[in-house]
Amino acid sequence: MNLHISYDEKFLDPFIENAKRYTNSENVYIVIDIYTGLKYVKTKDVIVCQPEVAQIEVEVQKLSNIKRVYFHSFSPLFAVCSELIVFDSVKKHLLFYGVELFGLKQFEGDFFLPKTKKYIKNIRSEYFKFRWSPIEMRREIINYSHYSRLKKQNDQKITKALEEFHAVGHFIEDDVKDYIQKVSPSIKWINWNFFGMDVGADKSFKQDPENLDTLLLGNSASPFNNHFDALAHLEGLVTDLKIVAPLSYSGAEKYIKKVAKEGDKRFGSSFQPLLDFLPMEEYFALMKTVKAAVYFNLRSQAAGNILWLLTNNIPVFMLEENNLYKMLKQSGIEVYSVEKDLEEFLINAKPFTAHLKNSESIKNVFGEQAMKKKYVNLLA
Repeated sequence: MNLHISYDEKFLDPFIENAKRYTNSENVYIVIDIYTGLKYVKTKDVIVCQPEVAQIEVEVQKLSNIKRVYFHSFSPLFAVCSELIVFDSVKKHLLFYGVELFGLKQFEGDFFLPKTKKYIKNIRSEYFKFRWSPIEMRREIINYSHYSRLKKQNDQKITKALEEFHAVGHFIEDDVKDYIQKVSPSIKWINWNFFGMDVGADKSFKQDPENLDTLLLGNSASPFNNHFDALAHLEGLVTDLKIVAPLSYSGAEKYIKKVAKEGDKRFGSSFQPLLDFLPMEEYFALMKTVKAAVYFNLRSQAAGNILWLLTNNIPVFMLEENNLYKMLKQSGIEVYSVEKDLEEFLINAKPFTAHLKNSESIKNVFGEQAMKKKYVNLLA
């Protein structure tokens, strides 16, 4: 029997459906309720727990014949859970999300470009700026020291726990080699990913070639999107397009406001930050106007968004250093280079058509037969 431990998040229901669809494996799911009532998980056949180690342990002890435990992402809470005695003879697997490894202090600096790195440094230095009130200044320093110490402790919990893991499920081998195996050298790689069936071209989605007036920038308000560097790079290249940047989730309010201000300074009303989560109908209406999408992420991120864009014939430009870019190119899935291609596309209006032939390559890597094999390898 496979035990899965996951937070209440949007990827779990599709995972449960795919596990049933593609395998005959027996799977039990413990879902951590952090919203006082499940918000994203709609599947009824799950065990709901509060984010408390003792309660999770009680539920685990009710189960028998656990052969493998799968942690959907990893957190300090999950790190403590993974060390429970009940898991001593159980193979532990990590289903890779990214934030659990890319967010570690030893790696996070690898993914910020100079302007974004400067912004983050300035934010941190604000804790130590002179304040007229000694009490306020002392409080800020204490808060910074507290959270820095807590961050260090949590990172140590995660790295120590992962040293005991058997395997990691992830679809980018270079990420495993470059980051995961630096934390856990003996961990094995299983080629697997959450998404698959949902990345196919939407037959009802049609763009009007005469009304493509939008450049989509990034996928969220996460600083890993390197918005400040992207906006600086695009200044002078974008002349007749509006720039739309989704900023409605996964970012601090201060960062969101700063990105919006920077975009306005460089592009005026042509920069349009998306500050609210769009209903599906509005999202598709926006996508019908997207001429191209640009990602300044140095880490693998937004794979589901990128594949949706490509399968619907919208060109995508990425940084060549990104392991997701490398993986897609190696798989015969055509994405374009920010460094080599973006200026030709925006300034010289060079026609780009290679991405229009991506459907077969995407099917080979993320289609139904590929997904079946991946889920069998992961769970059987």
